[in-house]
Amino acid sequence: MIKAFVRTVLAALGYEVRPLRRGKPSPIHLWEEHLEFNDRYEQIVGHTVVSKQRCFILYQFAKHVASVPGDVAEVGVYKGGTAKLLATTLGNTAKSVHLFDTFTGMPATDPKKDWHKAGVFGDTSLESVAGYLRDCGNTHLHAGFFPDTAQVVEKETFCFVHVDCDIY
Repeated sequence: MIKAFVRTVLAALGYEVRPLRRGKPSPIHLWEEHLEFNDRYEQIVGHTVVSKQRCFILYQFAKHVASVPGDVAEVGVYKGGTAKLLATTLGNTAKSVHLFDTFTGMPATDPKKDWHKAGVFGDTSLESVAGYLRDCGNTHLHAGFFPDTAQVVEKETFCFVHVDCDIY
């Protein structure tokens, strides 16, 4: 009786009462309605295999660390989509975005541990990623195997590192 009364009052005010979807994914899709994120996401479509929802999480992390001391890094860059998302989101800060990848695709892998085979993600190059990121003056590309290429930043401080490696 109380539920019916509340439902009637809320309906009169223009509200609809629906039960929660217990045990199911949240119907809230913030990434669909966030204008700034969607503008940035449109720039990276075709340059990432990371889902839109996960890109939104990276975007939120970048916004959050914008005022935290330290630079940002990404280990596993592929075609540079999420790198551009991070770099443009942090573009109005003094942060550098360090990008580590072989830029040649997957090396030989261990089929017992790794999902991907040698050559996967090979449709990229250092030159193509550098060209794609040419308007992001805060990026620094480091080609080769990580952590072998990390010496150039060993004295740096980082506030956020996106690790997207595909081999064990």
